[in-house]
Amino acid sequence: MAQTIGSNNHTKAGIYRQRGRFILVATYVLLIPFYIFCGDFLKLCGQNKEVSEKTGYFVLLYSPGILMMAIVDVDKILLTNLDKTSHAMGCQILLPFIHVLLVWSLAIKAEMGTSGIALAFFISYFLVFLI
Repeated sequence: MAQTIGSNNHTKAGIYRQRGRFILVATYVLLIPFYIFCGDFLKLCGQNKEVSEKTGYFVLLYSPGILMMAIVDVDKILLTNLDKTSHAMGCQILLPFIHVLLVWSLAIKAEMGTSGIALAFFISYFLVFLI
């Protein structure tokens, strides 16, 4: 992507960005069965039943956050190559504050526990994606 921007071929850089997003979404779709059956897979490996169930539930809630984080990283690389680092830097400065506030409100105040933490990851990265 950096080479296409260096040669002022912004259209091709946009195509690379869309291609990267497509590959991320396709990979995410292929991994959905793993996310859904993660708890069962851990049980088959001989892990504790209660821990396996909680881990499977956490992974299921956390997995959309993984996708959002990957898409934000693709956009961050594009913005960095375009020398528009102030936007990416602002998001990286703002993200920890949003995330800590969400974890505190969901995991502690709403007493959601690890489910609240997984939901906070998704919401914080989704907000950065929207920004």
